[in-house]
Formats: sequence, C-alpha cells, structure tokens
Amino acid sequence: MNLPEIFQESFINLPIESNGKDYLIFIADLFEVFQKKINELDSSNYRFKQSVQNKIDELCMRLYNCIYFYYDGRIAVAYRELSQGMQIILPDFNLLWSSDGFKDEFSRLYRMRVGRDYDFSKKDMFHIPFELRRKITSQRYSIPGFPCLYVSTSVYTCWEELRRPDLDYVQVSRLELSPQGKTRVLNLGNRPCNIKNLLTEVKTSKKNNEIALSFLVCWPLIASASIKVGQPNMPFKPEYIIPQMLLEWVRRNENFIGIRFFSMYIEKDYADSTLQTNYVFPVRSPKRKGHCSHLSSIFKVTDPITWRLFKTVRTFPYISQLPECDLDIIKGGGISYANTDFGSMQAALNNQKEYSLR
Repeated sequence: MNLPEIFQESFINLPIESNGKDYLIFIADLFEVFQKKINELDSSNYRFKQSVQNKIDELCMRLYNCIYFYYDGRIAVAYRELSQGMQIILPDFNLLWSSDGFKDEFSRLYRMRVGRDYDFSKKDMFHIPFELRRKITSQRYSIPGFPCLYVSTSVYTCWEELRRPDLDYVQVSRLELSPQGKTRVLNLGNRPCNIKNLLTEVKTSKKNNEIALSFLVCWPLIASASIKVGQPNMPFKPEYIIPQMLLEWVRRNENFIGIRFFSMYIEKDYADSTLQTNYVFPVRSPKRKGHCSHLSSIFKVTDPITWRLFKTVRTFPYISQLPECDLDIIKGGGISYANTDFGSMQAALNNQKEYSLR
C-alpha cells in the first residue's frame, strides 16, 4: 500500500464513533487497526517508514496509558504519559502548522452568543469572566471552572457548534488575533480529506508527502481527540479525557497559545476547511474578576451584530474573504456560501472595525 492509497481507506476517516464499546477496548482496537495499516505502507518509496512506525507505536502506547491511568484515578501519571507522547510528535505537529496558511484565519475569527432580551457588549463576546467560572462545565476542550475563549472560522460553524439556535436570538462578533513573538497553535484541524487532496494534486511535491507522513504520525492523537460522545447524557465522558489533557498541555507550554480543531457537528468534508474549524485559547493570566490580560492584549473584537436587526437593515457593503464553496444545509443541493444569510452576516462582520479590550 502506498501513501495516497492509505488516505483512500475508510479506517482513517474522522471523526469516529465508538458504537457503545468499552472505551479502553475501543481505543486499543482503534490503534491496533491503524498500526497494522501503517505496517503495510510500501517502504520502498518512503525511506522514513521505520522512523514513522516507531513514533506511531510509542504514541499509541502513551495515549492508551493516559486513558488507563485516568481511569485508575492517577491523573498526574495520566498527564505525564500524554506529555511524553507529545514530545515524540512535536516536530510533526510543527510541520502541520507551518505547511498551510492557517495564520490567515487569525483576522477572521467569529463568536456567536444567544441573547433574547439583552444586547451584548464587546466584552460579553469574550471568554466567560473569572468571577463566573462556576458556570463552566466539562466539554471536549473545556475543563470545569477554567475559562477559555472559543471561536470559529465561519459564522456557520458558530451556529452548528451552538446546536443550531434560533437565529433571531443570536448576536455575532468578529475577532482578530495578533499573536506576539513565535507563538503557535496546536493544529488538530486537518481532516484526512484535506491531506488526501494534497496527494491528489497533479504535481505532488516532496513536501506534500512529508506533510502526509507527519499527519499519519499525529493521527492517533487527532483521532483520540475526535471521538464522538457515545452517551451524551452521562456526566462523565471518556471521549473528553485526551482533549482536556491536551488543553492542559497547551496551557503549560509557553510556545503554544491554543488548539485548532475541526467541528464534531459538521459531517461533510468541505474543501474549504474554514466551514468546519474551531479554535480554543485557554486563559494565561488568571485573576479574581474580569478577563485574561494576556488574551485581551492579543485579541481585538468588533461590536456584536444582532441577527434580527441585521435582517431588517442589510445596508452593509459586501466584501470578499468568504469561503468559496457551496453549503450543504438543505437536502437536494448546495447553496453558495456567499448567497446564504451566514455569508451575508460574515461579510458584514468582515467590514466592521475591531477594537481592543484593554
């Protein structure tokens, strides 16, 4: 099996469903199938196969151990296993981050909130303030009581992440990130289809092959952070163990400011990944009240636009910088994103001035 053929296989698709299996057994089976497929990779064409396989084998072991020790109540040991696994694959994550123009997304990030009888301010569109941390529950990339800033790369993705609320009661802002120094984001936002598209280009470069191999090395981590919740009504969700540990790892690592990840609520693999991408940025400077001073220093926010008001005015000039693809939101055919209300709102926000929160 050659490299492009691996990305044609169904086993590599993300996200994944556990189908009610015991979670530890499910993870063990998932990794075993993946490792066997990697072992079938044609080594005559890829000289780094042995190195790739060794890294994958150790990463799978570390991730399994992380979940095992978490189950055993040894949380610190579980975190150490994850941290050691991250050290193995950091060079590969660095390649995945630098390989594409994801940094262009930083000027067009969006946040949506539901509010019926209250007009939100710019600060209301930022992370939950420290004095309200009691409201923060356990989510995939959310540790109870620990504030984070969550944004998406399209207004549509915001709506899906909020489980499709009534648009008449939502308010939306655009955020712009201006990272300082050599800060990076841990990129878990590539789906296998994005890599497959690289390998099917007419002129597949050596760099594209390296990106694909790095993605395979990181796949066990991306996959174990992208498993759909099997029992959503249960208080404890084992599917959140790895993502929450990753959030802690980023919080402890000064070289990373956040995590880029794809939405679990959008099934379609869009060619334009901005229709399915989210970011989470953990707070860096906790205090008793207010917002994180570090995040406030690197983000600017537009005044929120109320959707109901937007529908009645519609005087915002249309500008570009919208996803160039069809949105499959209605059965029977796609609609150009620019021709949807999501695209219109996004164009309006792209034309709004952003302000500092400091």
